[in-house]
Order: sequence, then structure tokens, then C-alpha cells
Amino acid sequence: VEGRTLIFSPYSPLAENTDYKIRVTDAAEDTNGNSLREDFNAEFRIGRHGQPPEIVSVSPADGTTTDNQQPVITLVFDTEVDFDSILSAFSISPSVKGISELSDDRTCFRFIPAEKLEWQQEYTVEISTELKSIYGYTITEEYIAEFKTGCDETPPFICSAGSADYTQILASSTENGEDIYVNTGWEKALGIKIGFSEPIDRRNAETAVSIDPLTPFDIDFNSSASPLEMEISFTDNLRWHELYRVEVSTVLCDLQKNRMEKDSIYYIYIDGPGSVPPQIDSVRVAAAGGSELCIYSRTSPASSVNSHSILDTSGGDATENPFFIDYYINLAEGAELPFFGLVENFLISPSDLCISVDYLDFQVFNPGDSLTSASNPIPAPEASQGVVRLITSLSDDAEQSGLILFQVYSEFADTLGNRMAGDWTAELFDEDS
Repeated sequence: VEGRTLIFSPYSPLAENTDYKIRVTDAAEDTNGNSLREDFNAEFRIGRHGQPPEIVSVSPADGTTTDNQQPVITLVFDTEVDFDSILSAFSISPSVKGISELSDDRTCFRFIPAEKLEWQQEYTVEISTELKSIYGYTITEEYIAEFKTGCDETPPFICSAGSADYTQILASSTENGEDIYVNTGWEKALGIKIGFSEPIDRRNAETAVSIDPLTPFDIDFNSSASPLEMEISFTDNLRWHELYRVEVSTVLCDLQKNRMEKDSIYYIYIDGPGSVPPQIDSVRVAAAGGSELCIYSRTSPASSVNSHSILDTSGGDATENPFFIDYYINLAEGAELPFFGLVENFLISPSDLCISVDYLDFQVFNPGDSLTSASNPIPAPEASQGVVRLITSLSDDAEQSGLILFQVYSEFADTLGNRMAGDWTAELFDEDS
């Protein structure tokens, strides 16, 4: 105090762009003990005078929907704002990573998302009262704006379903199981093609598809097709006479995450004419130039013959060369017998050395082959049959009886990849005296 003057000297500089208030209360007295009649109040400011900042515009605008999955969020102010304060004041919920920048004139703030926003999601942009202008004036109240991503709210649906080769249309069954439709005539190697009303989010397509019994499969998309097509291809052939349940669930959604409204269910039964397993129809034995005998018939497998009917044992050990053993095999539509197919998967096993078999050669007769030679199978095979002929030398021990086991293993397959349903087995009793 110097006479009638009070001097206040701050220890540190006063803050820039800040309003200050000075107050001297009525407790102050002069040297005679007289107090001030009332408190003394005064205000002053360090920096320019101005107004609190206001938001002129925001983009995306409050309450709007955008189809841009990475929209730049822009805020325009009526005055220059402090960058550090807007970094503290700005937030977006749900949280999004991005880059913030302020224009050279400090009136336009931009937030650039570094990642795609989620479709069908509402986002809230908030500016708190921490925002202030470069002159230190804070925004008068919190600002909130909301926008949504994804203008498309129409869920996708399946508009077509059938085989990948377009030969069959799939009929669906109801989700609750009240109406079940079994699609028959399906081939083991046929894939499934499904057409959608609009492009589908491929990331969850595999999760949306399930197959019972459990079967490995792959999914591909044909983007050039209209409508968009999804093809389900099976890693392994489906099993003959198996019923499969194929489901496309509501997990599947379009590009803007609109999910299908209901599951689609298809039952397919594998009984197509091209998937029929090879089947031994009959086995016939004959000496070259001699009459043939049927030692096995699918229609009457219990009717068997003994080796006396095949080999003449009256003069002791008998040998006929060559001897033909013909396997008549029912085949699937369009299938043939592979050249080494049966000879790699058969067995003729006599017990107790009742006969001996030496293999000399073999022949394969496929459907459609010309059968004009006198040495061809008799009777001629049916149109859907193939024949494998084993050319052998047979010897019969006149003193030794026993069983002769004939087998063809289930690994035997035709040229279409159809395998036998199981091992085929027949027995011939060799009764000698």
C-alpha cells in the first residue's frame, strides 16, 4: 500500500484469454478505523473480448442416415476454436478410431474414421463444454448429434434354389417341420446353387450354412449372375440312399447387415440314376466253347451248384483250359467299368485245396460294346450291365471237398466314382467223393 493506493503484484503471469474478478470487502479500513461502506468489485480480461463459439453445421447432419461406411464427421464453428480443447471435447459413440484435423482458419474441424463403421448402427457425436474459442470462451452448452449408417433396411431372401447344373429345382420345407418336402433324384456329386435377392455378406455365409449328416463343403459366389448366386459344393461325394438336411440360417445378411427373416431348409435324397452303386447281378462259369453255369444270381442267391456241375471229375483230376468266370455287374446310368477295377478288388479262395485257380488274363465288356465274337459272354449282358471276365485254368482234386469263397470288395467303383454299397460275398460248395 502506498498512501491511498493498493498495489497487487502477481508472482506469475496471468493466463491469456481469461476473465478475472477483483474484490475488496468492506472489512478494509483507513488509518482511523473507518471501513468501506460496501464491497468493491471489478472485472478485467487478459486478451481479446468475444463471444462463446457456436456450431454452425455438422455432417452427417443430426437425425440423418448415410450409406457411406467411412463418413468424414465435420463440424463448422462461427469463430476460431482451440484445437486442444476440441480434441478433449469431441467424442463419438460407439468408439471409432480416426484422425482429427482443424482447418487453417480454425473454424472447421474434421474427424476422418480410420476404419469402416458398422452397418445399421446409430452413432452419437458429442461436443462437451470443454470446447473453447482461441479467445478462451467456452461453448455455452453440450452439443449432441446422431446419425445412422445404412439406408437399406430390406432383408435379403432366397429367390431360387436348385442343383448347380440347373437340372433340378429344390423345394423347401417349413422351419417348424410341419411341411417336409424331400427332393429325390439327387446325384451324389451335385452341388447346390442358391440365388439371392441382393448381394450377400460373404464373410458369414459359411457360418449360415449347415448340413446334416455332417458333410464337408465349400462355398463360392458368382457375382456376375443376377440375382447373386451362392454355390455349395461338397468335398466328398454324398452317400447313396442318404437323406441330407441343408439349412441356410438367418445368420446370413446383406452388405448392410440386414439379416434374412427366416431359415430356409431343404431335404435331398441321394437316389439319382447316375449315383447307383455297382451291383453284382450274377456270376457265371464256363469252359471255353462249353455251356455256362450260373453259380450266383442276385435274384436267387440261395440257388448254388457244386463243382461236379462245372468240372468233370470222373476220371480223377480234371483240367479245362481256359475257364471263363464272368461277373455281370449292374451299373449306374452313364457309368462304365474301369479296366483294372474288379481285378484289383476280388478274391476267389478255395478251402482245403479242393480246387486250384491259375489266372491267365481278363477282359472287360462295357455297355455299348460290340458283342459279336463267339467268345463273348453268354447270355449277352443287359444294356445297363458290364461284364468282367476272368480267364483262368482250373484244376479240381477229385478226392478233396471244400468251400470256394467268392468276394468283391466295397472299394470297387465304376468310372463315375460310385462304389459298391458293401463287400459282395458268395460261396460254392465243392463236393467230391
